[in-house]
Amino acid sequence: TQAVGPFNVPINGSATFEIRVSPREAVQLWSVARPALHTARITVHVGGMDGPAVDSYNVTFGVRDIHFDPDTGFYLNKQHVKMRGFCDFGPFGAVGAATPDRVHLYRAQVLRSVGGNAWRMAHNPPAPGRLDVMDRLGMLALDENHYYGDHGYPYGIYSPETLGQTVVDMADLVRRD
Repeated sequence: TQAVGPFNVPINGSATFEIRVSPREAVQLWSVARPALHTARITVHVGGMDGPAVDSYNVTFGVRDIHFDPDTGFYLNKQHVKMRGFCDFGPFGAVGAATPDRVHLYRAQVLRSVGGNAWRMAHNPPAPGRLDVMDRLGMLALDENHYYGDHGYPYGIYSPETLGQTVVDMADLVRRD
């Protein structure tokens, strides 16, 4: 556990913080073989650190180095990793889009049990619960957002979304996931 701060944020304002962990060796890297996760707890106090805590939030994250080489493939933490993945075109059958996290866990465990380490989210951003399960089990997520707008037949008949709206959708997906 390492405390940092305090950081002051003006009323109705925002601020960006960069937190460095020292020593760097204290951070375990996330990998498919060893999915090390860390938790940052953010607590908001009114009137400084001695003031009452009015909100707190835990953020779970993994630290990793990713590199794609056009000739040799994918590297995770400077190690070549072959992605053995599956494609998912939709929710879990009759359960629908409101798939419980337990179903995400079951599906990811089945994929891992047959040697899978990657899961492609075909055409739609995945449920956040699915990404959390994948992080815990050491699965790579291939997030995808279908290109909906600003092109002709046959795609243009499915959605009136413009190219600008599509770019906003993709930016939202990257920020969220």
